[in-house]
Amino acid sequence: GDEDTWNLETETLREDAITIEAIPNLSLNILGSRFKTPFIKFRPKGLASKPWEGRSIHFFNFRKLFLIELNGAPIYFRLKDLHGKTFPYQRIKDHGVKALIAKLKLQPLSNGKFGFKGQTRISHTPNNLNYWHSELSVCDQEQKIIKDTSNLWKKDAAGMAFAHIVTGSARRVIPSREPRIPKMHYKKD
Repeated sequence: GDEDTWNLETETLREDAITIEAIPNLSLNILGSRFKTPFIKFRPKGLASKPWEGRSIHFFNFRKLFLIELNGAPIYFRLKDLHGKTFPYQRIKDHGVKALIAKLKLQPLSNGKFGFKGQTRISHTPNNLNYWHSELSVCDQEQKIIKDTSNLWKKDAAGMAFAHIVTGSARRVIPSREPRIPKMHYKKD
């Protein structure tokens, strides 16, 4: 519920509302057109969550392929507050980044690590039961997508994206009425 997601005194997102491991490829929904706030509770699973290939979808074929999350609380973002935003992160000089350090002529920070700038990106990624599904990607200095938090620098980058961008952009309520997206902007019909 709300108390698990929000600090109700400050109206800010709780630090434990979203795990750092969930930040790369964070699943989001775009409100507008036919996707409305009450639909947030439906979570596609299995074949229903696979990428949509542009074919006609018949709900009957997917009627048992979703979960209903009753205890969650919505977190609202404006796309412009998440897309294309930069954040700092640090990384040790390892074989995967030596050439970039040399190219950028970076000097180590006081802790021996090197400072980089990552960027967030929002992608429209419809799935079989949710045309309005999108994802938050976390990218490194070279704009390569960080897909997981499997090592220390990736976890640091995801944590910094969360701290610098996600928490400050999160809203408990929609700042204005739900947007309407004209059909001309749909990915496919």
